[in-house]
Amino acid sequence: MNAPIVYQAYSLAELEKLAWAVANSQMFGIKTVEQAMVLMAIAQAEGRPAALAARDYDIIGGRPAKKAEALLRDFLQAGGHVEWHALTDDLADATFSHEAGGTVRITWDLERAKRAGLEKKDNWVKYRRQMLRARCVAEGARTVCPIATGGLPTSEELRDELPEKDITPEATTPALEPPVTLELVLAAYDAAQDVPAFQKAREMAAKLSNGDKIKAREKDMQSRERLKGPAGKIAQASAGAPEVNYAKLLDAMRARKDVDLLDADATLIDQLPKDQQEEVGAEYQRLRARLTERAKAKA
Repeated sequence: MNAPIVYQAYSLAELEKLAWAVANSQMFGIKTVEQAMVLMAIAQAEGRPAALAARDYDIIGGRPAKKAEALLRDFLQAGGHVEWHALTDDLADATFSHEAGGTVRITWDLERAKRAGLEKKDNWVKYRRQMLRARCVAEGARTVCPIATGGLPTSEELRDELPEKDITPEATTPALEPPVTLELVLAAYDAAQDVPAFQKAREMAAKLSNGDKIKAREKDMQSRERLKGPAGKIAQASAGAPEVNYAKLLDAMRARKDVDLLDADATLIDQLPKDQQEEVGAEYQRLRARLTERAKAKA
């Protein structure tokens, strides 16, 4: 048996970046970031690089599937053995063996395909030998080495279950948002010229990993000092943005479940009239203490 190759696993943030690139490229038939994330998680669970998910797996009718070629590769990698007796447009006949699962001979011919109602499907008409081989591999490997399937049907099996016309709703992906990275956050701070832009940069920073949040805090302080005017306040938006509203600011702060987002809201407090700043500031301190305690309790 070949020794398994151990690959370094991606973090969740790294997976999200890669999933966005795969889905946005539209190169592999994966239509959404969520589909790409699921397939990459499956790939990592099977001990392979997450990037190979696009090569070895499919999403068909909204369900994950493993390609027969990938199944055969994993079967052989796991120590399986295949002996082909016949492989034609009319017959796929092979013996599959594995030290843990024994030996079995599997035959797929046109008669079996007809009984299963497959022979008139488009792929079976055009690529009969490949479809017979895929069915033979799926049944043989699953019989003597089920771990090679990863618990999934093959892509060919799943496609055979669908109607001739795939009725899976088209996912809308033209507006995919790229994942937030430290580089994007630092650029947002540099570009911020007023309160809303500075607050947006802080909201982006709240989505970073803890390590990247620490790196972004220095830029946060630098940007805040840069934006302060003679009166010590960050400039209000110059393009006709609405003034900060006392009630709306309190509502936004009370709805926050993240300390960093609450801190982003707090940058607006000094835009309020002086008689309201003390009250809102005290509420901010109370809310921040509560969120901090909750975070400690979860840790």
